[in-house]
Order: sequence, then structure tokens, then C-alpha cells
Amino acid sequence: MSASVPEWLEKYPDPKNEPSRTSREEVFKLLQDGEETLILDLRNDREPGYITRSLHVPATDIGGYEKIKEKVLLPVAQQFPKTRLIVVHCNSSGRRASKVGGWLEDYSREHNTRVKVTILHEGIKGWLAAGEPYDSIVTKV
Repeated sequence: MSASVPEWLEKYPDPKNEPSRTSREEVFKLLQDGEETLILDLRNDREPGYITRSLHVPATDIGGYEKIKEKVLLPVAQQFPKTRLIVVHCNSSGRRASKVGGWLEDYSREHNTRVKVTILHEGIKGWLAAGEPYDSIVTKV
């Protein structure tokens, strides 16, 4: 069983880097422009909805920086091989998104990967609250 979010946040060290934050308007445009942008949903569950073209990996299932390749980057490469930008979010894109996004940024810098990372400003809460056109690419749960 996964740790609770507070336990997980306490257990694993903070990343060295913090990725940029990107507005929902820009992320929406990037998603419409092609298959190079992927949404990484870090919430434990996906209620009340999720961005349809996304990969769900609960942050609490990622065992720290050491597991970022196994738990995130390999599934991304296998399921979404054209990905060049990973947009990370949790509910409000606070601590979970900052931690996992930072680990991805650290990994990218240390291993010179071709994948960039950003955090969805205001998280899924901001996305869902905005209504249309954002709802057009949301699957309701």
C-alpha cells in the first residue's frame, strides 16, 4: 500500500531543481499542437476528472528520485514515445508536482535527456474550474 501524501512528502528529499510553471492556456495549446506534450497526473485518484491524454502515476507510488526512471520515464517512453515535454500536475500543483517535477528536471539535467519538464499552474483544480474549452479534453470520473 502506498504511503499517505504527508508521509510521502516527509520521507523523500526535495529535488535540487524546480521546473517552470506553465499556464493552462499554454498547455492546452501545446496539447492541440501534437503528440510531443504529455500530462503526468500525480493524484492518488482521478476524481472528478482528468485530462484525457495523460499518464496516471500516483506520486506516492514513486519511491523518490531513485525510482523516477522506472516509475515515470520508462512508462512515458513505452506508452508515449513521441513525448518531448512532460507537464506534471496534482490537485493544485503544489508539493507533489514540485517534488516529482523537480526530480524529473534533476534527472534530465544529470542524464542529458531530450525530455523537458514543466508544472501545470493551478493544477487540475484550476483546469477543471476554467470550463470550456478545457473541458473538451477532460474525461469525467
